[in-house]
Amino acid sequence: MKTSNSRSGIFLMELIAAILFFALAASLCLEMFAKSHQISNEAKCLNTAANQSANAAELLKGAAALLDTYDGGTFFPDCLLTEYPDAETGSGFANVCYDKDWRHCAKEQGAYCMTITEQPSDDGLSTYQIDVRALSEDAKSIYSFDLKLHIPNRR
Repeated sequence: MKTSNSRSGIFLMELIAAILFFALAASLCLEMFAKSHQISNEAKCLNTAANQSANAAELLKGAAALLDTYDGGTFFPDCLLTEYPDAETGSGFANVCYDKDWRHCAKEQGAYCMTITEQPSDDGLSTYQIDVRALSEDAKSIYSFDLKLHIPNRR
């Protein structure tokens, strides 16, 4: 009788070791799935920020090409207001806010913000800094680039 008792003890130890091994493997898999989900969300955010920045750059380029037919106001930031009516604008800057689904909205509902600042020069070559960041405490830039446009006869 004593031999069957020791066999069941060994079996239980093996069973506990197998359960421990699979629990450890499952926890590592869950951690990897969570990390891959985070990386996927960051990549999606970066891709969307790049697309929104490119859209704003195309608006600026298109408006600069049609500058001869432009009437009224100042070129920048007025050229953005048709596409982004909720944009906060001022002298030489525009802030376009987006909600968590990347639809432009008012700043109060915003989760992301694209800031476009202008540095004009006397030779007609203006530089526009386009910067997209999250509206949070530790908001680092998601995507940023400089756009240079030749804008003759500025108003």
